[in-house]
Amino acid sequence: MLYIFYELFIFIIINFIDVVDNVFLCYRAMS
Repeated sequence: MLYIFYELFIFIIINFIDVVDNVFLCYRAMS
């Protein structure tokens, strides 16, 4: 049970980093 929660946490972190990276690239492209 704890393992599944850990996997989900890592999945969310990776997606969050990906979104932040995309936003940063868009921000740099605009300026």
